[in-house]
Amino acid sequence: MSVTIESMDFPPDYRLVEIEKSPLEGPYEWAYRGAARVVNTSDLADLGHSDMDSSPEQFAAQWVSTQGIKRMAVIVHGTVDAEEAVVGYAGLSMRRDEGSTQGWSSITVLPEHRRLGLGSAMLAWVEDAMRQENRTVLNSYIMFSEQVAEATPEDQRLVPTSGIGWVPANDPSIVWAIKHGFTVGQQERPSILALPVPADKLERLFQQARDKSGDYRTHVWFDTIPEPWMEQYAQLKARMSTDVPQGGLEVEETKPSVEKLVDQIQATLAMGRHCLVTVAEHIATGELAAINELSYEPDKKQVFQEDTIVDPPHRGHRLGMLVKATNIVELQERHPTAERIWTWNAEENDHMLAINIDLGFQPSGGEASIQKHL
Repeated sequence: MSVTIESMDFPPDYRLVEIEKSPLEGPYEWAYRGAARVVNTSDLADLGHSDMDSSPEQFAAQWVSTQGIKRMAVIVHGTVDAEEAVVGYAGLSMRRDEGSTQGWSSITVLPEHRRLGLGSAMLAWVEDAMRQENRTVLNSYIMFSEQVAEATPEDQRLVPTSGIGWVPANDPSIVWAIKHGFTVGQQERPSILALPVPADKLERLFQQARDKSGDYRTHVWFDTIPEPWMEQYAQLKARMSTDVPQGGLEVEETKPSVEKLVDQIQATLAMGRHCLVTVAEHIATGELAAINELSYEPDKKQVFQEDTIVDPPHRGHRLGMLVKATNIVELQERHPTAERIWTWNAEENDHMLAINIDLGFQPSGGEASIQKHL
């Protein structure tokens, strides 16, 4: 059953309700639908678009996943537990890895219900849940639009502790985060690639990469990772926690796990999304040298680039461009109505940003990676 927390200092007629895991067609369907509405409405107001929208089905699939420790709560306005009464959402995810000290949270309040202390109350709930699991480092992200970035004067540009890039110090969400003890450790650059990419451009970039990568061959997989490749794939994905620039953030190493990889694929498919993967194999050794992942919903125009990584011993052969260009060609054949690809890169990740720029990605706002030590 759900748990209503009355002890927090709420304005009249507001309650925090913690939700237990259940399928969408269960006792908390109202909460999943309400949370999706809150997040989608807030994103439209804050970012000016709906590309990040999630359906109630996706919310439910995400939170009933067996991957990690998941906690979820909503703020209800009034006395009735109903979709339309949900005005705030908090989600917390923690790894089950032994010795893990970190958690990742998302907190959202409908614009018309902000500045009432609801976000602060949900943060207190998140921090209490963290302490119950002996976690001490809380992570989150704040995305801001291109319009906000362009309107930010130079004297309001906050440099992250990484020393590279900037975020708008006057953005209300960033002001709130700093007030509550978070630091901005890194700026991520969201970028968009307009589709379709001209065939001659893709062919030129592909051929340039192929000229440098004759010792490698590519494989393309759809909605699965073949079992013989699972272990190598899991090991390479785990390197994302150590090889990708992390700026001024405290980061713990992800432990490779085939089980977690299978759970990730199943969760993605349960959310109605497809996974399109291109990998590069070193022919002489059979080693998995590089991966690029794309995910999308077949009825939507936006596509999301997930992990891209090249194993250090195999760098210097244009494998990053090889797997990205190959995957884009495959995407345009499988999903011809797609109009854009989103990707995120650390502002200091010069090499991967250069590949994206060559492909035609354009910056679109920014994202602050924030962290708090409890």
